[in-house]
Amino acid sequence: GQQHCPERRRNNIRRNELRQERSAEKAREASAQREGKAPTPRKPYEPVKDRSPHRRVYLEKEAIVQRMRDLHADLKKSHKLEKSVLWDQQNAARRALANQTEARVKAVIDAQRDQWRPLWKRIYQSQKAEKRYVSTVCTHPFERAAYVFNKRHDLAGPGKSLTMRQMALLILSPKRLDKAVDAMHEQQRDLVAGEQRAERKRMTDRVWTSHREAFHQLAQKQAVEREALRSHQSDEREGITFNKAKEDLQAEQKAAEPFRDAVAPQHPEAPQKE
Repeated sequence: GQQHCPERRRNNIRRNELRQERSAEKAREASAQREGKAPTPRKPYEPVKDRSPHRRVYLEKEAIVQRMRDLHADLKKSHKLEKSVLWDQQNAARRALANQTEARVKAVIDAQRDQWRPLWKRIYQSQKAEKRYVSTVCTHPFERAAYVFNKRHDLAGPGKSLTMRQMALLILSPKRLDKAVDAMHEQQRDLVAGEQRAERKRMTDRVWTSHREAFHQLAQKQAVEREALRSHQSDEREGITFNKAKEDLQAEQKAAEPFRDAVAPQHPEAPQKE
């Protein structure tokens, strides 16, 4: 600490001298103004700078601290971009998995629809033929009676049977029988559709179970990726030390030296007299 004391003392003495000189100048100016005389010109401003080694070290330290701030600011931008890129990649991976699962579900439903199409074709053909038989053959009560007796369970609905009174009403009224046949056909179709829906649910549930397993694995993998990035970025932040900033600044100054030499003004030699 002693090395800069003499320099500082000299600077302080000179500052006091300059303050006294300025006070004397102001007094002379005031006196000249009162007497109506032109004021004497002031002495030019003389800065008194601390050129001590301590001052130089302080300025160097400030430059290094500023470089640390700059490095941190650059790193913050870089880290924000890295997080954004990872987030986009992970979002894309989740969307791809969702799209893949939806495609598999659609494929399962389409395949099942194709498998059940022949059965539905047979059902519609059979029901159409039965409607035609009831309207063209069962025109007499005797034919209707034979048909109603044979279909007494189907016409009543699942697990039921027609009573004698209900059978009599259908035998006596072709219109009522026609409605009962329509209702029976609708129940048959509902039963088959229910079986098809139950099978489709079993098939698609398997796809969704597989999706949940895949999504769980993807979520774990992505959590590891995010933690790895956080750890890496933390290491990078800790890597910006005072010494690192100092080395960075020195390297930059060294790299700039050839350029400074190149652009430095050249002083041509004075032409020699002959």
